[in-house]
Amino acid sequence: MSNQDEARSVMIANTREPPMDDGLTSSWSRRELLTLVAGVGLGGCVGRQSGSGSEVDAWVARSAKLRERLPQLESYAASTIPGFGVAVVLDGQVAWSDGYGVRSSADGRPVDSSTVFELGSLTKPLFTAAVVRLRDRGIIDLDRPLSAYMRLPELEHDPRAERVTGRHVLTQTSGLLNWRPFSGERRLELVAEPGQEFTYSGEAFVWLQRVIEHVTGTATGELIRQEVLDPLEMSRSSLVFRDEMLSNYAMAHLDADDPPEKGQVLRRAEQFGELLPARDLETVSYDEASEALVETRPDRGPTPHPVWLPSNIAGHLVSTAADYARFVAALMPQSSEAFLEKESLEEIMSPHTVINPYVSVGLGWRLERTADSHAFWHSGYNSGFHSFAFADTAGRYGVVLVTNSDRGDRLRWPVIAGLSGAAEAALLS
Repeated sequence: MSNQDEARSVMIANTREPPMDDGLTSSWSRRELLTLVAGVGLGGCVGRQSGSGSEVDAWVARSAKLRERLPQLESYAASTIPGFGVAVVLDGQVAWSDGYGVRSSADGRPVDSSTVFELGSLTKPLFTAAVVRLRDRGIIDLDRPLSAYMRLPELEHDPRAERVTGRHVLTQTSGLLNWRPFSGERRLELVAEPGQEFTYSGEAFVWLQRVIEHVTGTATGELIRQEVLDPLEMSRSSLVFRDEMLSNYAMAHLDADDPPEKGQVLRRAEQFGELLPARDLETVSYDEASEALVETRPDRGPTPHPVWLPSNIAGHLVSTAADYARFVAALMPQSSEAFLEKESLEEIMSPHTVINPYVSVGLGWRLERTADSHAFWHSGYNSGFHSFAFADTAGRYGVVLVTNSDRGDRLRWPVIAGLSGAAEAALLS
């Protein structure tokens, strides 16, 4: 049985109620959250055929009900999640986006639909789309070992690294650990045989990032803008923090009792703005940034950790809920043709790796069979930020949630379940 057939055979609908965290604040109890979700409305559209007018009307009604309830959710969440943004996709188009709460608990500036958040690992699916577009033009071969393009000295000690391909990276089967140690030798390690099992790895994406820069001669920040951000009119998005975002930027909140602070991506941009003052950081390659850091901060060692650099493709995207929803919509069959070839979209949405009985991995995305369809999703986390995107592969609905709190994942259940109408495996991850 092939990996794809096996994935299809074991992915089953999951309609169990996700366990709630009893550590929520006393004002945001389990009972209140369940009441809130029930008010949004669970049930409804199960079993309908995609594309019918009545079904579209039903999803519009469901999203409207969610939108009505979000101010109430904002009130419940205020003590632990100062601000968040939500964008909804319906029938392959961005239907609406709103901001709730405040950008900073220190000064009370409100979140709106243009507020920029750090999206963490939601960067990975976006980079995946750029890589697939390059593959479709013959610029890179996903099944050729990355070492044939660029060898990494940090992996010379392990011959298994010679077999890691771009496809392994995008399906999270590279075998590489997530991140090298922050101190000591910082040597990279493989924790599994390439292609054999799910091994979530930011390091693997960074290796592919460096390969892409090598074969294209273009810095990743600039390439992401050319391949994804500009074609999809994602004007409030960037792989590096840009000065024009400062006027409407959500601060990081690590804990309810701690003061808000600058996020990781902004701090890196400020640091490298001092190191490379004459450069637009979107045009600075990974290796150029690494060399600049080595020259000025010898304490960081000869191989700086990827998270110290300004354009880490595993987690440095800054964006809005509305912008990222445009990307989600571009992966739906109603609107994808201008962005990706049909066969490439099908490849992205086909199971490659089984994680558990409910979830598999396509190219860049988690995939699962829901109660009435298939869905794709991914989460993102940087210190002080949580984000999540979830959508129906048929294009009927999708939702993007961005927050400026370490506890932002607690909004996933009422928002995602409120729109999708079921307790999906995505809510348990």
